[in-house]
Amino acid sequence: MQSDAGRIAGVGRVRWLTGARQSMRSWAIAVESYDDLPQVYRSFFAPSPSSDGPFPYAVLTPRYEGFLRREQEKLVFCPDSSLYVLQARGNQVLPTVFPLGELHYLEVGSFLLKSWIDLRGRSNQGLLTTTLRFNTVSERLFGPLLGKIRGGSLPATGADPDAERAKLREVAGLSLKLLNYGKSSILPGDRVLDAIWQPEIREEWLSLLGKLPARTRSTAHLSILTGRELILIRDNPSKDSKYGATRTFVPLDRIRSVSLAEKKDGLLAASLHLPENDRLDLLYSESNRTEIERFLEQVSR
Repeated sequence: MQSDAGRIAGVGRVRWLTGARQSMRSWAIAVESYDDLPQVYRSFFAPSPSSDGPFPYAVLTPRYEGFLRREQEKLVFCPDSSLYVLQARGNQVLPTVFPLGELHYLEVGSFLLKSWIDLRGRSNQGLLTTTLRFNTVSERLFGPLLGKIRGGSLPATGADPDAERAKLREVAGLSLKLLNYGKSSILPGDRVLDAIWQPEIREEWLSLLGKLPARTRSTAHLSILTGRELILIRDNPSKDSKYGATRTFVPLDRIRSVSLAEKKDGLLAASLHLPENDRLDLLYSESNRTEIERFLEQVSR
C-alpha cells in the first residue's frame, strides 16, 4: 500500500503520484521571464518588468512536504548588489533583502538528494538566516547566483586555477571526497594561501552500564584560506557522512577577529568573530595546535 506522502487530494478523488513525480515536485526551477512567474510574484515586478533591462536571473524553490517539515516556496534573484528572497503569504509577497556586502557567510549543503543553502547576514529584517531547500538534482540552477554572491568586488588575481587547486593535494591526510569538494570550491582566479585538515574527532563515554560506543564530537573538516574568502568544508554529522558535505564561504572582510581557546576535554575551539557578535566555531584536536595557530594567524592578517 502506498503511503499518504504519495497522494494529493483531488476534487472528489485521491490522485496518486509516482515516486518520480514526487521527486520532481522537490526540484528548484529557473524563472527566465516575467511570464514564467507565478501570479503572486508579478506585482513585485510591476508595473514595467522589462523596461529597466532584461529580466533578472531567478530561481524558484519548491513548496513540498519534507521529511520533517513543510517547505515554503521562495523566489530568489540578485539583480544588482542585493540578493532578494521573496516568500508568498496568501496574496502578499514578503521580501527579505540582503545587501551582498552585509552577508556574513553563505552555506551550501547536500546529503544524497537533499540540498540546502543558508544565507546569513544583515537584511532589511535585521540579522537573520534564510534557508533555501531543494532536490540536489536542481543544485546547478543556483550556480549563477552563488557565483555573484561570492564574486564580490575584489579583482581576480590572474592565478592559474589548476596550480591553485593542486596546492590542496599537499594537505596531509586529506580525504579524497573533501579534496574534490575543496578543488571545486575555489573561485576562478583566486589564490590558495593556506589549508588545514582536521580528521573526525570521536570520544568514548561511560554510563552506569559501562562503556558505550564512541560518539562524534566533530566531523572531519577542511579549512581553505584564499585571497578572497575562508572556505570551510565539513562532513555531514551522520553515520552516512560519506554522502555529501557542507561548505561555508566567509568573505575575509566579514571576519573581525579570530581566537583559539582550550576546552576542558583537551580540544581546541577556533572562533571566527563576525559583525554584530556573530561567529562561527570549529573544533580541533590538540595535536593540530601548531598548524591551527599558523592558519589563524594568516586569517587575521
